[in-house]
Amino acid sequence: MCGVAGFQILKDRNNLNFNCLERINNVIRHRGPDNSGYWKSELNNVFLAHQRLSIIDLSSSASQPMISNNKRYIISFNGEIYNYRDLINKNKVLFQKKNINSDTRVLLELISFYGVQKTAKMIDGMFAFCVWDKEDKVFHLVRDRFGEKPLFYYLGKDEFIFGSEIKVISEFFSPKKLQVNNNAFNFFFSLGYIPGPITVYENVFKVLPSEIITIKKGKIINKQKYWSRKNDKFSDKTSVDEVKNSLESSVESMMVADVEVGCFLSGGIDSSIVASIMQKKSKRRIKTFSIGFKEREYDESKYASEIAKYLKTDHHEMILSIDDLLNKVSLISKVYDEPFGDSSCLPTLLVSEFANKHVKVCLSGDGGDEIFLGYNRYKVAQSFEKLIFSRSILKKLFTKFLKMFPLGFYDFISYPVSKAFGLQALSHRVQKIINILDSDNYVDFYARLNSMDVKLITFLINEFQKYVTYLDQKNFIEVIQFFDLEYYLPNDILVKVDRASMNNSLEVRSPFLDHKLFEKVINIPIPRKLVGGVTKSILKDILSSYVPKHLFDRPKMGFAIPLNRWIFSKELKTSIDDVIYETKWENCKINKKVIINTWDRFKKYKFCPPSLIWNYYVAGMWINQRV
Repeated sequence: MCGVAGFQILKDRNNLNFNCLERINNVIRHRGPDNSGYWKSELNNVFLAHQRLSIIDLSSSASQPMISNNKRYIISFNGEIYNYRDLINKNKVLFQKKNINSDTRVLLELISFYGVQKTAKMIDGMFAFCVWDKEDKVFHLVRDRFGEKPLFYYLGKDEFIFGSEIKVISEFFSPKKLQVNNNAFNFFFSLGYIPGPITVYENVFKVLPSEIITIKKGKIINKQKYWSRKNDKFSDKTSVDEVKNSLESSVESMMVADVEVGCFLSGGIDSSIVASIMQKKSKRRIKTFSIGFKEREYDESKYASEIAKYLKTDHHEMILSIDDLLNKVSLISKVYDEPFGDSSCLPTLLVSEFANKHVKVCLSGDGGDEIFLGYNRYKVAQSFEKLIFSRSILKKLFTKFLKMFPLGFYDFISYPVSKAFGLQALSHRVQKIINILDSDNYVDFYARLNSMDVKLITFLINEFQKYVTYLDQKNFIEVIQFFDLEYYLPNDILVKVDRASMNNSLEVRSPFLDHKLFEKVINIPIPRKLVGGVTKSILKDILSSYVPKHLFDRPKMGFAIPLNRWIFSKELKTSIDDVIYETKWENCKINKKVIINTWDRFKKYKFCPPSLIWNYYVAGMWINQRV
């Protein structure tokens, strides 16, 4: 795993030189501390840089930026190509009489021979790279199918810049600050993240998953997708054994490295399957890593420990307190560059730091929920679809009953209800139920379900409307899964893991995000994946072939921190007070009165989800540090 960076000067700039390239590369040194590499064109207008984390082929022959044998292409590559040995065997004429151990070299020579688009379709892996074509004088920016590896770019009238993280671009212009994209905060307060292609800055964009962008003289001349997730041909012929075999092949291919590979083990279904297969395929005890919380209701570490004991892995465990997490809060803006509201990024940072003391690579269970229908929202959708979209008198009466009482009434009873029944944010929940029952279609429903801020539901509905025609023939579950794969997975889950792990120079691989596995599973009919309201039924069948059912047969917990409790701890509450009251929200055209009023009402009534308050807190910290 590595970091990439570079730029092209479009007009004469006497103040730019090789030192600028070194400077922007140094800010992503954490992504690849093993080696730094640089390349510049003869005309001194194209500059590429690379930070290397040595995983496959530890020799200097795999250093980057790398020049193709025909001298036409120069690449700066971040990621892993898992099938590079198979590609060598399938292209013996191209690689004959050459002892190649570098996946980057294989990729670059395939591009030289087949071109970028055809090569992108051939490779299996997680990657983000930039190729400079000296002959056509164009850049190709390419990102993997699911968006595991990040790639950002800036287009201006004087320069084109790209990098693995936004900090590459902000460092290029330092000490001048980039212009904030104020509209991005509507997305952030709705979803807790900023979905691509936009970023929190004007003129800075994300390359989307499975996208190839071609740039010439600072202008995009072509955008194309080399892979599609369409699932138009359902087949009931795929067996559980076929899925199991595909999963085993995926895990085995991702265990290939010239350094030791470990595994994140939460004790949940997905990570337990990955750990089980790894231990089955390994000749030694694999290293597994888990963290837990002192609050028992949030702690899965005991389940991870039981799985590890059964599999006989070399297990490492870390139990976290609120102080452990609070010590990392100030890092969020630095690590993620944009406001990022998934609070589980804090334990992810800590488990990555913990694992890095023992290994350079870890496998994870990310992607299992999106592909195998693991979230509770799939179960809810299956159970309540008829009620939500019915025109029955019962639905109308129920909605009318909820609307009889003003939201202030729900505010008033929210605290005693919370104390008596543990039900948080009552008025928000009621308002969300009313909004969901008002849904006109499946796309509308997803926006209403996922918006953390009910005031921004209309904004989110308008954003999602562009998919209405495409999703018109899909069923309810398919629509939810589409949005999870299009928005939540690449913009939340994979961002969280990439930045947290790479901040600690740890590579994380996700076997569930093998596109051949995905293409097999996505075409299995929904009733086989969601059986009688049981989520991930296929994965549970597979896991039972590795470990006894009693070790994993329990309700899903997730990886969230106990926000609803910790947000009222003295340390965090004081910090939130300081941030919310002192932040100059108006600098990003955010209504300060709304933010303060929401926080004050929350302290009194707990009327909204703590995740919304957390988003305000994170946004405020980002504004204070970056604006």
